[in-house]
This record gives sequence, C-alpha cells and structure tokens, in this order.
Amino acid sequence: AIGGSLGKDGGELMELLEWMMPLLNENVVEGGDSNDDGNDDDDNTAPTVPVDRRSKPRHLLGIADEPSILGAVKNGIDTMDSCYPTRIARHGTLLTRKGKIHIKSGKHSKEYGVPIDEECGCSTCQRYDRAYLWHLFKAKEPV
Repeated sequence: AIGGSLGKDGGELMELLEWMMPLLNENVVEGGDSNDDGNDDDDNTAPTVPVDRRSKPRHLLGIADEPSILGAVKNGIDTMDSCYPTRIARHGTLLTRKGKIHIKSGKHSKEYGVPIDEECGCSTCQRYDRAYLWHLFKAKEPV
C-alpha cells in the first residue's frame, strides 16, 4: 500500500506515482537468511521465493480529488480509499456518471421522479429522487 500525504498537490502526487510504479513492477526474491547474526549456517535459512509484484494488488491511501483518482488508475493503482466522495457529499455534491450534481441547488426542488443517476443500481439512486434529496439537504436531515 502507498499512503500518507504524498506530495504537496495532485501534480506532485502524479510525479511520485510515475516514479514509484515501475519499481513495483520489478520482481523480487523474498526469504533468505532469517537469522541475521553474521553466521553462514544454513539451519535457519528460509527458502527464497520469487515474487511477481505485478500480480499483487496496489492500494493507494488517502487521495482526495478526481484528478488524483484518475491519475492513480492510469499509473497502475488497483484500489484506493478516499475521503473525497464522502466529504463533498456532506456539502451537497453528488458524483454521477454524467458529472457532479449540486443537489442543494433550487433547480432540483421540483425534480420529482428524476433519479440521481439513471444507470446506478445502488439503493439510494433506486429509492430516492432528486427532489427528495434536495429536501433532505435543505432540512438538514440524514438520508
């Protein structure tokens, strides 16, 4: 896993990923002498096993915006966790396949029967329309 605050901004994060990802593609050998006392006795030597890092998942921790997510995927990251979707949703912005929806905007107050994302199968998109979510945000009620 790669994590922490990598770089001061998204550009620096992408530079670091471009530098690190080739290193993660190199095969390594795990194992060897588990007794690091300087003796050459083979009694405490674990077998060496070649490891293909390309077959291992690559997880990125703590990225926080759409460009970083897209850049991480392009650089070979398989999975990631991010506070970004939760943080912006808390303030009334929803992410859909067609872009962001600012649900607190008054234009959504009368969108009865209009789904959040027509292609999404999640319970929120299936159960609630934009007008109802607009009401919940304006009333400061949880979904």
